[in-house]
Amino acid sequence: MAAVLPVWIVPLFYRLTPLADSGLRDRLLALARRAGVAAIGVFVADQSRKSRTANAAVVGLGRTRRIILFDTLLAQFSPDEIESVLAHELGHHAHGDMRRGLLASGVLTILTTWLAARALDAGVAWLELSGPADPAGLPWLALVALALGLIQLPVTNGFSRWIERQADDFALATTGNAAAFVGAMERLAGLNLAERKPSRLKEIFLYSHPALDRRIERAERVRGGVA
Repeated sequence: MAAVLPVWIVPLFYRLTPLADSGLRDRLLALARRAGVAAIGVFVADQSRKSRTANAAVVGLGRTRRIILFDTLLAQFSPDEIESVLAHELGHHAHGDMRRGLLASGVLTILTTWLAARALDAGVAWLELSGPADPAGLPWLALVALALGLIQLPVTNGFSRWIERQADDFALATTGNAAAFVGAMERLAGLNLAERKPSRLKEIFLYSHPALDRRIERAERVRGGVA
């Protein structure tokens, strides 16, 4: 799926055209090579037909890997800011985050399935059911699923925020341009209508990325020379 995504899947939703700006194209491909994530080209997706949100992506595997920029990103961001956004995405590939995510998801699924089975077995005795498949136990099954979901949600999002912070750090280290990173985050906040600083509890349960103001504060510390 990863290999055919840019060839068969993405074109179903976007019109992709090669980036016309040869200077920016060469600059982004050089960045990808420095990050150890070689790409075959840079393409522009017509996101402006659907919304004003902006982003970049690195999709594909091996000889199908390519860089995709939203046309909204090109229209509103400087070349330095575009480079920072792309460097973050390259960080995910450099760190093998797809592989890490699948592994973490598999472990969490096995663990929660095991806990669900134990809870359902316990419910048989407590509720005097004929067995785990007794239809009378459906309310208990729903409660078990709800409880495990509430436990799993912050764990999953916490792991996601951790790898997103690593990708941010990779972008800052690779580009050496914290000012451009901060500028890109500010623009993304406006275009993507992001909530800049939610409550800590809300972030823990609902956010797969660190809150925007916290990402900016982290980059500002780098710019100020504080690790």
